[in-house]
Order: sequence, then structure tokens, then C-alpha cells
Amino acid sequence: MSRYKNQLAGLSLPINVFSVLLHILSVFTIILSQLNCFAGFKALMLWIGLPCLALSLVLIILFRGYYLLVQHARLTAGFLLMIISLIHITALNDFGSFLNTVTEGKDNSWSFLHAMKPLAAILAVIEFVIAIALIIGAWIRPASILLLLLFAFYTLLFWNQHPFDGIENPALAFSYGIDNYLVSQLNSDVAFVFCLFLSVIALVGAIFGGKIRSNSVKLNWGIIPVYTILSAGLAILLHWYALIFIVPLSISVCLVTYRSGGKLFGNHIGSLLVALLMALTMVFFQSQMGISRKQTKLVHLDEPFRFKQSQRHNF
Repeated sequence: MSRYKNQLAGLSLPINVFSVLLHILSVFTIILSQLNCFAGFKALMLWIGLPCLALSLVLIILFRGYYLLVQHARLTAGFLLMIISLIHITALNDFGSFLNTVTEGKDNSWSFLHAMKPLAAILAVIEFVIAIALIIGAWIRPASILLLLLFAFYTLLFWNQHPFDGIENPALAFSYGIDNYLVSQLNSDVAFVFCLFLSVIALVGAIFGGKIRSNSVKLNWGIIPVYTILSAGLAILLHWYALIFIVPLSISVCLVTYRSGGKLFGNHIGSLLVALLMALTMVFFQSQMGISRKQTKLVHLDEPFRFKQSQRHNF
């Protein structure tokens, strides 16, 4: 155990903790700089975010903080991916329509996926299972490889913006029933940068994740309340209060299965099978997940995607 802690600490635990936190904050600063509401501060945020990102990478390399970066980044990426998967599961029809839109056209590299009906459900379920694997520490390297493939695919989708020509906010032409004012802050640059960074994080996890152990009981007792608090904040922001219950409950059920599932299910296979079952159940009962599908709005490709704060919907 002490050897594992020394491995995570690298050459200096305080410096590597600072470097990892600086890295995560700088990444979020760069992503947030692409939001429409921060358009006036974009240059300033990039001037802050990019040098801090470079500094954090230099420190991580010099003091061998790779494993600590993977440990923290996989918990952050796992939480974000779980929220994304729940949004996709809840608004599966909108997600499917979105995928059809970004894959249509004869010149589109992804045209072979167009009109593939099960694709949205398959991707949403895979997202949820990968998120659980990252959060509980189940096979970090294989989970990171799957995460890399998934977000490399999303990155290329947003890189290929041909279907979005003429749209002001092409990244989320489907509001998924979430607060329309918040959705209007997004654009293709946000989506592309976000997917690119998650791909990079997944690449680091694929390289160094083989030596990351499963969560300890102490770590599990820490992440569940932290994720619950974060879910509560997002629930208030998105007006989607089912998150407060779904996120901690899903993680807790998988952890209980891992710790108390006996010889048959008391392992990562058992916990991820439970995650798969929960994802499939949520797909089946998506209309009861907390976002009203009647209020989702599809924006046609020939219409500008604009929402004013007065158009905010409460759910």
C-alpha cells in the first residue's frame, strides 16, 4: 500500500497535487472561455488558461505526477460522463435525431451511421457503464480506452461541421428539455474543445491507468457525498432534480454489489453488469426520468438557434 501511495505521489506529493488541480482548473477555464456568455472575456480566460495548462503539464512531467493526474481526472471525467449519459438517456429521441443530423450527407465521413436507430441508445448505455467504471475504479485502462474511442468519435463529429452550416449554435441544436437559456450559451467550439480534452484525458488514462487501483472504502465514502453535492448544484442549475437521487444511488448500488455481491457478483464484472442493467432500465423508463420530452425543441437547420433569458423553462 505504501508503495502504491508513493507511486501516486511521484517525486513530490504537494507539488503534484497542486499541478493536477491547476491542470483541471485550467482545462475548465479554457472550455468555459468558449461559452457565449463569456465572449467578452474569451481572450483573458485563454491568456490565463493556456499558460496555466502548460505550467501544470511541465510540473506533472518533471515531478512524475502522471498517476495522480489519472486518479483525479478519471473521477472528474466519470462524473461528467455520467451526467452526459443521463441527459442522453432521458432525451433519447432528441439524441438520436442529433446523431442523424451530424451523420447525414453523402460527403460526410460518418454517413454510414445515418439513420442507424439503435445508435443513440447504444452510445448512451456505453457512456453510463464507462462512467461507473471510471468512478469506482473498475479496469481503468480498458475503461479509458473505451472513453478515448467514444470521445474521439464525438470530437470528429464536431470537427466535421458540414451539416451545421448556417447555424449560430450548432453544438446543441436539441435542447433535451434542459433550461433553454443555458443551452443557448453553448456552441460547436465548446463541444469540440470539451470532447478534445476528454479524449486527451482518456489517452493519459489508457497509458498510465493500468497501475491505478480500485477505490478504497475511504475513497468511496468521500466521493459519494461530493458527487451528491455536485449533483445537487447541477440539479438547481438545470432544473432537473432527479439528478440528486440518480447519481449517488447508481454509484452506491454498484459499490454495494462490488463489496457485498458474493463470489458471483462481488467483483467488477458484477458491478458493471448492475450498471448495464440500470442503464437499460432507464432507457426503458426514460419518460419518467425527470425531463419532460414534450418541452424539448428541435431547431431546424435553416433557423438561427437563439434563446433569450425570458424563454427559460422550469422543469
